[in-house]
Amino acid sequence: MNSNKRAWLGLTPAGILSYLSGACVAGMFLTHDSRADLLLVGAGGILTLVAAVVGLRESMHLGATVRWVTRFSYPLLIPMFAALVYVHHKAQERVLDRRPVIVGASEPVVVQRNWPDRVTMDVRQCSAEGDGARKSRLCGDFVLSVARVEAGYQVSASEMQWDSEPAVPAKMKDMAATLRSAARTPLPEFLVDEEGYVQDVRERDDVAQALEADLKNVSWSEEIKAQTRAMMLAAPRQDAERFWSAIHGTWHGEHRPGEPRELRYDSAPPTLGGLTVSNVLVTTLQGRAACHPLDLEGRCVLLTFEQTVDGESLRAATLEMARRMGIPSEGLEKHFPAATSMTTGFVVLDATSFLPRTAYWRSDTRAGGHESLHQSVKEVRYDLTPREP
Repeated sequence: MNSNKRAWLGLTPAGILSYLSGACVAGMFLTHDSRADLLLVGAGGILTLVAAVVGLRESMHLGATVRWVTRFSYPLLIPMFAALVYVHHKAQERVLDRRPVIVGASEPVVVQRNWPDRVTMDVRQCSAEGDGARKSRLCGDFVLSVARVEAGYQVSASEMQWDSEPAVPAKMKDMAATLRSAARTPLPEFLVDEEGYVQDVRERDDVAQALEADLKNVSWSEEIKAQTRAMMLAAPRQDAERFWSAIHGTWHGEHRPGEPRELRYDSAPPTLGGLTVSNVLVTTLQGRAACHPLDLEGRCVLLTFEQTVDGESLRAATLEMARRMGIPSEGLEKHFPAATSMTTGFVVLDATSFLPRTAYWRSDTRAGGHESLHQSVKEVRYDLTPREP
């Protein structure tokens, strides 16, 4: 086989290098290991560059047609590889529940609230929400500030810089101004006490004003308006509690590797009008984890959790909420025999400072009978990068 045929088939040093680069690209899309992913990107990039240089040198000894094809195709490998890495990065960002590498077993860990007096973190937030089949995804960045005060910690956030403008669902178009005002800031300013509980949430005047303007333009009953007002004004507190519990609030105490730790408590979510439901939270220390792909020692720990809401108390609270909103009670219990709600996720904490690096939670709520099951799924991921003091 002459050199021209070998060049067409890629059976040359440059061709073999390009095949190996393609294998690295395939491995990037197949692996779920962030460290292996980083190595494949580096190896693939080097192979692509070498293949381009070697291919140009080989082209000088080939026929006219093959020479021009190789001179065009091999340099083209570089932007093609860069484009595939970019596509892979965007695809990885859509996998909100991707976990860090487990480096090894962990000793028992006692998570403490010993944050520095002042912490500033860059936060990347991505969320997905839908009915389980179709989900709308949204990502943005904000800056989180946590400052030590006499009563605990004061927490505040900058305005959210969304990658794209948040869309208003069609069923919520009457509340468009309120939702857009609320989306500008991911979290209200709030105070966390020494026990880790959210105590003092500052009201946002812009959201309250937009809410009143929206309610004036809808033809709802006063009772439904009152319920909507209460739910919307209580939502910032729920956002603050969910965020804080995800990154730090529920993890204090001793954790032993592989041993689930159970906590039972009651809560009154704003979505149920303040009605009380019973919860069970189970957390498990999985082991030492890499804080980032280049962390070979595993300077973080990975904790997973599963929170379930008692189905009977959730059903009772939901039915009561429906009655308060004026929904006819006739046949409601018959067509609403069950309700379940489960939140699962994980958090990656620095093993020394216990500052969060990554937090993820997925809420799955199902309501209704077998034939009329309604499912609501929401996922949120936070990637936090502490700034140098």
